[in-house]
Amino acid sequence: MSQQTQAQPGERLQLADRHLVLTSSGRTSRFHYVWLRDNCWCDQCRVSQSGERQLFTAHIPDDIAARDAQLDAGAGEVRLHIRWNDGHESSYDTAWLMAHD
Repeated sequence: MSQQTQAQPGERLQLADRHLVLTSSGRTSRFHYVWLRDNCWCDQCRVSQSGERQLFTAHIPDDIAARDAQLDAGAGEVRLHIRWNDGHESSYDTAWLMAHD
């Protein structure tokens, strides 16, 4: 599996079997799918008031992978949207991802 998308100049996304590669502002980082899925902050995965996890890392399937992903530029930020092979959807601020590489 290899898919590439680009939201704006300097932003690029490439999907691989076990990770994705994100290029932002000339810097390239690799993010493992388990780490990304574990760091989803949606209301299904975290308690919004406390940030407490509702998803346990050990419950993430070893074969978790992005079915598709896209970069979306708007409102002063670029967001990465991922649709997972377990049916879940996640959204990440690319600046946050690059800060946590």
